[in-house]
Order: sequence, then structure tokens, then C-alpha cells
Amino acid sequence: MPLLNSGDPVYLQSTGFVLDPAGKVVVSVYSSGAIGRLVPDDVAGLVRYVRDHSPAATA
Repeated sequence: MPLLNSGDPVYLQSTGFVLDPAGKVVVSVYSSGAIGRLVPDDVAGLVRYVRDHSPAATA
């Protein structure tokens, strides 16, 4: 396992972000295990929800 200069172990953890067209973070998810990570179907559902419920969509 690689070590930092301080001797602390380095672990890679899954982090996911969904951005709106302007680049604003809509959701961010950090997970140290497989449960709770962003999966494609959930991201697609979130995008549909945000698109359908945005102020421009309801006007």
C-alpha cells in the first residue's frame, strides 16, 4: 500500500458529482463501499427529475 510522506496510508474512495449545465454541483456523494455510490440509473432519474421540476419547466 502506498504511503504519504507522513507515513499515513493512502486510500482511494469513490466520490461522485452531478453538475447542472452551468457547472453548479447538484449532488455529491462519497462512499467508502459499494453501497451508496452513484449508479447510472439513479443519475438519469435525478436528471429527469431536476429537468421536469425546474422553474423553467413549470412556467
